[in-house]
Amino acid sequence: MSKDKETIHEAFTQYLRDLREFAAKEKTEHTDRGALLNLLKTFAALADSKTKVQHEPKRTTEKGAPDFKVVKDAMILGYVENKAIGENLSKVLKSDQIKKYQTLSPNLILTDYLEFIWITKDGSPKREHLCHDTDLENRKFKLNPERIDAVAALLTGFFSTAPEGIGTAKPLAEALAARSRLLRDFLGQELVRQQDLHQE
Repeated sequence: MSKDKETIHEAFTQYLRDLREFAAKEKTEHTDRGALLNLLKTFAALADSKTKVQHEPKRTTEKGAPDFKVVKDAMILGYVENKAIGENLSKVLKSDQIKKYQTLSPNLILTDYLEFIWITKDGSPKREHLCHDTDLENRKFKLNPERIDAVAALLTGFFSTAPEGIGTAKPLAEALAARSRLLRDFLGQELVRQQDLHQE
């Protein structure tokens, strides 16, 4: 396992511990924000030392304020909006709130802490589940490494998107290289999965 992959798996293990700290009935959508912030900061650090995550950014008139803003070199890379565990994200995805946020940035993550939806610059959503809310109540439950890798690939894609207003060739080339690595890894995993299916 590579060092980055090990760091990611450790971050998700800690994330699960943090989500289990309080029972679901004792939580609001804000309770686990600290856990989510730490997870996002892990991916920001892996993406680039200049990538920063800000919790509760200043509200933009008439467009609202997503829960987290991600910047690189003072340019907006994207936003993250979180909802309570178990909230219907398919419904939120079609809401006016998300449409407004897309005018702030076309690179968005919507999450209920367990499901992650990456709304890419072309507007198409990519979805991955880390686990189910009932898994949090089961103390013997451990995260499936394949689920960790799938959510990690989605978050890596989000963090490797070129910031809005990127003006020079170097940062654009770096962003494209990161996305190429992500695509290569995804295709490699998919080929292995397909081979395993055919051998069964």
